[in-house]
Amino acid sequence: MRAGRLFAGVIAVTSCLMPLAGRPPSASALARKSPGIEDPYQGSADATAAGARIFRRECSHCHGNEGKGIGKAPDLSAVVRQPPGELFRLITDGSLRKGMPSFAHLPEQRRWQLVTFLLRNRFPD
Repeated sequence: MRAGRLFAGVIAVTSCLMPLAGRPPSASALARKSPGIEDPYQGSADATAAGARIFRRECSHCHGNEGKGIGKAPDLSAVVRQPPGELFRLITDGSLRKGMPSFAHLPEQRRWQLVTFLLRNRFPD
């Protein structure tokens, strides 16, 4: 009797998880695994403007309005030469070793808008 209940429990759990197995990964999950993923908002003026607002609110106090860096925060001219997926990963995960906090609290769309702004702006040397 006990084995029958255990088997029924395994079947119930498996049937609940099966629909999740076929779900495609989010852009966030893909960017974490593949820095080569492209920016979904590339070329969008609206996304660039939204990214600029996010940059001023979330990033400029460390990187400055021109992206030149303040104190230990790096100049962004070198950082923005990375592929979009790598920038997204860096914004999402941060780099505590280098003093950069994670911005995973921002919705995925906002993080991509920030990437769009950074790549479009390029912060020249």
